[in-house]
Amino acid sequence: MRKGLTAAHTWLARIILAVIVLQFFFAGVGAFAAADYGPHAITGNVLVLASLVLLLLALAGGVGRRRVGLSALLFALFILQVVLAVMAQDVSAWMGALHPVNALVLLYLTFKLAHDRGDQTVSARQPTADLG
Repeated sequence: MRKGLTAAHTWLARIILAVIVLQFFFAGVGAFAAADYGPHAITGNVLVLASLVLLLLALAGGVGRRRVGLSALLFALFILQVVLAVMAQDVSAWMGALHPVNALVLLYLTFKLAHDRGDQTVSARQPTADLG
């Protein structure tokens, strides 16, 4: 069962990564007035929930302390992302300026999670057979 949860964690991280890239498109649509920011906001809320599920999978799946920590950090940064968006509207545009910066951190962190093989990684320095 842990193997299935670990696989689900990896696949969900990959899906989140793809949706984050889509979020940049939705932000561009809003910024250049092709439409409003509605799709960007809705998808952002879905990403917060998806990152919570990712964290729960990490905790239940025995993916290792590193991936659990990265999953927890990802969830916390998604919460921060929502806070930054709200603060941009209600408090200060300067806080909103951190929203795209945090998005880049989210993109990088999710990339790391989506491609982290944990203990499954084969060492490049394994002994080889002597052919001579």
